Amino acid sequence: MHDRRWFRSHFTLAEMRSRGVWLCHPCHAFVHEHFDEATLGRKLNTRALLAAEPLIAHHLEWAARQRVAKA
Repeated sequence: MHDRRWFRSHFTLAEMRSRGVWLCHPCHAFVHEHFDEATLGRKLNTRALLAAEPLIAHHLEWAARQRVAKA
């Protein structure tokens, strides 16, 4: 996305490099299964915007109820 004109005109390179959100692998896979890179970059580019998206909010509620496997 960094090379696309729309992103270069709306975000600085520093912003594009720093706006990433750390997610566990299952949540990362879920997000990319339901949204393409352009949608994530244009409309869901902050943690707050991601969490406010109804589909992701529902997934977060489900994920919060899951048990963590002990090593």
